[in-house]
Amino acid sequence: DLRSVAIDSTGAVFISGQADGSNGYADATGVIVKRQPGDRIVMFASWLSNPAGLAFAPNGDLIAIEREARRRVIRFRAPAPPALPVPAFANRTPLMLPGRTVERARITLSQADPSRTTLTTALADARGAFIVTVPLTPNTTSDLALIATGSGGEGLASQAFALRITHDNIPPELVTLDPATGLYAAEIGRAHV
Repeated sequence: DLRSVAIDSTGAVFISGQADGSNGYADATGVIVKRQPGDRIVMFASWLSNPAGLAFAPNGDLIAIEREARRRVIRFRAPAPPALPVPAFANRTPLMLPGRTVERARITLSQADPSRTTLTTALADARGAFIVTVPLTPNTTSDLALIATGSGGEGLASQAFALRITHDNIPPELVTLDPATGLYAAEIGRAHV
């Protein structure tokens, strides 16, 4: 029994409703499921009292409203954006950048443009540490976004952490100019030893 739908910043669809007793859940148990891109469906929350409304806060938190019994407004907290040092310039590609987020989160690196094309993913360990491989377009500036999704990708998504890195592997040219004939360097000081 479908009640409400909300779509997060990654395109995942969250659906609230009442379970029908299949899949091991009791009859009339309110649930929220997550349909990930690629049509994979996972249970996000259960044992709710007729969840009717879903909405996302600007930071990625999911707000759910129960219509019956307890009549609660429930806030499911999204992880904080990943934290990592980002160089402004690089002369190699790909870069391997270490960072921190919530434990066992899936890290998704994508283009920062409206297409949000995924470039690579990584998994944080039990301490929240991760290393993400950052492919850069040679000799140009790359605008990228990094998102942490809790529970190995089955939870909520963080706000995007913006990365702007300029790749430059063209060495500078050094031009030596000879002084014109008859010109000499002037003495500008004496060295004392």
